[in-house]
Amino acid sequence: MKIIKRISLVIVLLVLIFVSYKYVIFKKYSVENGDTEKEITKVLTKNESPIYLKDAFSFEWTDAYVFQAYTPSESIEKKVKVKWIPQKSFLGYLFDITDFSLQDDGRMEMIFVNEDKVVKDIVFYSREFNIKQEHLKRNDTLILKDKEDHIYSIAKDSKD
Repeated sequence: MKIIKRISLVIVLLVLIFVSYKYVIFKKYSVENGDTEKEITKVLTKNESPIYLKDAFSFEWTDAYVFQAYTPSESIEKKVKVKWIPQKSFLGYLFDITDFSLQDDGRMEMIFVNEDKVVKDIVFYSREFNIKQEHLKRNDTLILKDKEDHIYSIAKDSKD
């Protein structure tokens, strides 16, 4: 009987250590988006042009990446080159529940990076706004190409 109790105790301790380790990783790499989707949508649906990206958002970032629907997660990770955990619950992360957010027509993902850390990971519908470039820099300027559909592209005079 004592052996069963000891084995049970060891198993419980190992599970606790594993869950604690996973929680530390989750906290280190998870991204909290807050109201960022609303902020971005508000800026990009005003029908104003040009938009100076360095002044447009309330958070710090150096690069942004835009991905179209059906982009495989491996391609996204390869392009961004930074480890992060998209916003989901700790239990979703712990049990590796996959997010199929880009597996829908018209869905897009915009990932903001500040130096070497993902700071925002936004999934939205392209009917709200659409950015035609895959990579944006903080100093880029967006020009409204289609007012009705809120389609933007980078101005030709944007600096890297």
